Amino acid sequence: MEFDELSRNVIGCAIEVHRNLGPGLLESTYRRCLACELSHARIPFQMELRHKAAKRHHTFRSVTFVLFVSSVVVRPVPSKD
Repeated sequence: MEFDELSRNVIGCAIEVHRNLGPGLLESTYRRCLACELSHARIPFQMELRHKAAKRHHTFRSVTFVLFVSSVVVRPVPSKD
């Protein structure tokens, strides 16, 4: 799947979740529902993926990706050191 097609499909899933749930819920609720929607659309993803940022064998900090779709970062969240 090309990046543009993947982007459209992921955004479509997010819009579908928001249409069904509406505004005002906790982010964790939307996240779980988006995971269900992505699974239904057969889009590979990982939730809460931790990754260490490194340069020349030195680790600088850890980053948690809230949503990692088909090896493409959708939204990183910096960790608290």
